[in-house]
Amino acid sequence: MKDDWKDFLSFNKAERRGIFVLSIIIALLLIYKFIGPFNSEEAIDFSKFEQQVEIYKNAQDSLKTKKTSSNYSKNNKRKIGIKSSHLSNFDPNATSKKEWLEMGLSEKQAKSILKYVTKGGKFYSPDDLRKLYCLSAQECELLIPYVLIFESMDDENGNEFSTQASWEKDTIIMELNGATMDNLMEINGIGPATAKGIIKYKEILGGYFSIEQLREVYHIDSSRYSQIYIHFTINTDSLVRINIDSADYYELKRHPYINKSLAYEIVQYRTMKGNYKSIDELKNVKGMSDSLYQKIYPYFALSKK
Repeated sequence: MKDDWKDFLSFNKAERRGIFVLSIIIALLLIYKFIGPFNSEEAIDFSKFEQQVEIYKNAQDSLKTKKTSSNYSKNNKRKIGIKSSHLSNFDPNATSKKEWLEMGLSEKQAKSILKYVTKGGKFYSPDDLRKLYCLSAQECELLIPYVLIFESMDDENGNEFSTQASWEKDTIIMELNGATMDNLMEINGIGPATAKGIIKYKEILGGYFSIEQLREVYHIDSSRYSQIYIHFTINTDSLVRINIDSADYYELKRHPYINKSLAYEIVQYRTMKGNYKSIDELKNVKGMSDSLYQKIYPYFALSKK
């Protein structure tokens, strides 16, 4: 039995040589591992990753800046008290403080305009209102259609200044909502097609609440509007108003200022909250902007209680 173990553990000359060579190979591999290229850690390039991180960081900073700017603009936006329903034709060179206030201007704005006139400032055309820093662009857009310069005057160089808005004794003046096609065609610049367009759009709207709305008539461009607007006044008593508490989706979306989405939201708000307590509540309807509200509020009425 002992001899069998000896035979198993003993090696012949060839086997011993093989073991020796194998040991040398193993030793060389171990040495190569510790001092060869496997020992040097490959450097990882993080530059691309760092660039992506920097881009993301800049994007976040930019977004924060935009949000801050937007919030600032929102918080500092001047509230506009002017409503077209409060306006009638006026000459800014002769308008009193009380009259400016009745139009919806603030005390500060009225004083600023009167100070300008008192110190020799003059309005030669309706667009001169845009020169006043106390009036915003939106306020000027509301006021300009009602400006009439009632007297001829000299410009800064002493030359007589003439303007399409200058008042003349024979100027035809008519109330826009009550005008017929024959009435309209008495005005220079209004032919049959334009008169028909004015009447048709009045019916679609439910009446005009601002002379400025003539710009929306298909046949009236800026040039023609400048020629004809001085001939009109507005009476909003004849406006056809929509009952906000009973109008359905289909009635609402027929109005040119109300699209399908807004019509749905107006009805949905009423379904959720109950009848509207005031027209101003329309501002809470989803999709209702301030500018859109200013356009549509004259066309709504509450149920009589």
